[in-house]
Amino acid sequence: MMKRNTKVWVWILLSTCQIMWVFAGSQEELFTTLQKTPWEAKSMQALQTLMRNEREPVALRSRAMAICSLALLRQGNTNQFVKASQFLESTFPEEKGLITVSIAENFENCSACSGKGRREVPCPACKGKACLRCKGTQVIQTVCTLCMGTKQQFKLSPAVQENALRLLKEGVDICQKNLRFEKESVVALAEKDNAKKVALLEAVLSSFPERTDLAPVQKSLEEAKKIREVELARKKERERREKEEREVERLRGLREVPAAEREAAINAIETYLLKNPKCSAQNELEELKAELTAKVALRNRLISSALWLVGLCGGFAFIVFLKVMIFSKKIERSGPLPGMARIDKNKFTDPLAEEREKNQTRSKQEGN
Repeated sequence: MMKRNTKVWVWILLSTCQIMWVFAGSQEELFTTLQKTPWEAKSMQALQTLMRNEREPVALRSRAMAICSLALLRQGNTNQFVKASQFLESTFPEEKGLITVSIAENFENCSACSGKGRREVPCPACKGKACLRCKGTQVIQTVCTLCMGTKQQFKLSPAVQENALRLLKEGVDICQKNLRFEKESVVALAEKDNAKKVALLEAVLSSFPERTDLAPVQKSLEEAKKIREVELARKKERERREKEEREVERLRGLREVPAAEREAAINAIETYLLKNPKCSAQNELEELKAELTAKVALRNRLISSALWLVGLCGGFAFIVFLKVMIFSKKIERSGPLPGMARIDKNKFTDPLAEEREKNQTRSKQEGN
């Protein structure tokens, strides 16, 4: 449901940005036209429409109002210019310094009365003859009909045109910046890759920090960051499981280690289980540890039995050796049999000698 709402929200944002994109393009065209043909009637009417449209950006509306105010001054309507300037300041107090031209800059000493406000004219009463009205001077002092006694006359200053052109250039710059904002916003909001989307939205916020309409972009960024956090959590969990599987597979291989390395294998399994008490293969590793422990115990018993057997055999052999060494008697040489001393050795014959001689004779005959 959340994903569906997010898609609807993004679609609305994209549609809004595209509409604003079109408006921004037409606004830039309006300001550009006025740069080329200042004070053109139709463009000034469009500018007044822009000024009254509260949905337009404040920066554009305030500059449009300032240009319209300068148009009043250009027409010589100083009273309306003052009222328009005051209304501009009260409506857009945050936009200061838009109008840099003062009324005084557009007035100079009256050329008809030389800045006196009055001038001499022929007396209409005496018609060249002395009369009481002119007291014989034939001229009278009257209010200057050109400046109406104000001593000054209106003369449009070039600063008005310069002020207007500066505001128009600022308007074009603002429109171009708005277009860039809309383009980058559309691209960022339409990005499918969430990681890239986060980077693009952050770039938009950092590039246009002064804008007051960044709430949609900020909201989309928050949604993208939440999705990124979920993806990162899933990635970490996947990496953790893969690492755990590799470790478990390595520990499974300890079942075939040589007998001399089984104790080290048991220690490795115990260490892993202590660090990972909630391991998914905990039961399997416990069984493997018990199996290796049983093999080590059996080997130790066999070694112990062999050692006992060797010890017993060694002890028995040692005892036999001691018995032979300690209890054996020295063999005494026996003398001749009784009566043998009285026998004549020369008369003594070997009973086997005759048989031996017969065998030797037979062997010689067979050899011949």
